[in-house]
Amino acid sequence: MTDAELNYMVKQLRRVIDPRAVVSAYYKDELVGYVVTAPDVNWAIKRARGPFDWMRMVQLPLLLKKIRQCRLIAIGVHPDFRRKGIMSVLTRRMFDLAAKDYRHWEFGWIAEDNLASIGALASSVALDRYRTYHVYQKAL
Repeated sequence: MTDAELNYMVKQLRRVIDPRAVVSAYYKDELVGYVVTAPDVNWAIKRARGPFDWMRMVQLPLLLKKIRQCRLIAIGVHPDFRRKGIMSVLTRRMFDLAAKDYRHWEFGWIAEDNLASIGALASSVALDRYRTYHVYQKAL
C-alpha cells in the first residue's frame, strides 16, 4: 500500500476499528510487523432494521458493540523477520487483548508472500483454510 492508500483506509475505518485488534512490532525503531483486524461490520448492517438508512444509522452504534467476529484486513512482516516468529507473537498479542469481546477471526485475502508467516502462525493457533483465490494477469 502507498501512504495515500493507507491514510485513506485509516480515515474510513476509524469509526469502527478496535485499537486492541491492531498490533505492531518494532525493532530498533523500525516497523517489522503488523496485524490489523476490523470488526465484521456486515454483521451489524445485516441486523439493522428499518426501511430508511437514517433509522439504521441510529441502530448501528448499539449493534457495533455486539459484534463478535473480526476480519483480518492487513498483515505484514519485514522479509528479514519472517522466520523469527514475529507473526505468531503479534497474533497471540492481538488475541490476548481482544479475546474477551471477539470469538472468531477470519484471515482472508492473505497474499502468497505472507504464507510463510501464516504457516508459522498455524503451529500455535488452529487455522482452517476454506477458500483459496488465484489472481491471474494476461496482457490484452
